[in-house]
Amino acid sequence: EYLLRVLKDSDRHAKAHLALGKIYLRQSRFEEAVVELQKAAELTGGNSDIHFNLSRAYAQMGDREAVKKQLDLYQKFIKAEAERELESRRYKSRELRKRNP
Repeated sequence: EYLLRVLKDSDRHAKAHLALGKIYLRQSRFEEAVVELQKAAELTGGNSDIHFNLSRAYAQMGDREAVKKQLDLYQKFIKAEAERELESRRYKSRELRKRNP
């Protein structure tokens, strides 16, 4: 109910769409999950969590082509997220070395 109220107030809340999509997945409401997860992807440009969950929904719906597309996007985002995390850690390490030579 809370998520539905949030989205009623603002349909542009990506985290609420993602959370609602995950709830619909757990409830086996796959078509509704896809709608919410696609909206989250539209609002954010996508991320690994969204595309992984979209692949799960499409798998339950038997849409192999959509599953493959979403898993490809998932892998793309996982790689990009890992690269950003590694660069962030390198930056923090450099900053610590500057402060504590």
